[in-house]
Amino acid sequence: MKNQQDLQRQLQSLNILQQQFEFLKNQIDIIDNSLQLVKTTKKTIEGLTELKSGDELVVPIGGMAYIKANILESNKILMYIGSDVIIEKNYEESTEYIDELIKRHNEQRESLATQYVQLDAHIKSLTPRVQQQLSQFRDGLQK
Repeated sequence: MKNQQDLQRQLQSLNILQQQFEFLKNQIDIIDNSLQLVKTTKKTIEGLTELKSGDELVVPIGGMAYIKANILESNKILMYIGSDVIIEKNYEESTEYIDELIKRHNEQRESLATQYVQLDAHIKSLTPRVQQQLSQFRDGLQK
């Protein structure tokens, strides 16, 4: 009976670790997607330095829809910083802000990746022991 309870605890523990592993993988994917968006934003801002007031450009408004727009102030960029707050920055301030976001994303990703590798190693070391106990338990039932 004690062996069965111990095996159940081991299986539950392994299951929880695998769920945490999947959660970390999803978090890394979210960070990667967000990082790609931030990098694309930076490239777009860098491309805007060639524009001047009065220049026309095409602006996506969602899905497959675009509108034509004219630049009013070529040296000002409106940056969304969260919670429906938008602030105005010049090109240098905008790229500094974006660079800081990239740095934070990379730090978060590195931390998650470290946890991911450690958890993967723990799962890989625990799995054979649990499988062995499960096999021994099954052998004991067949006798």
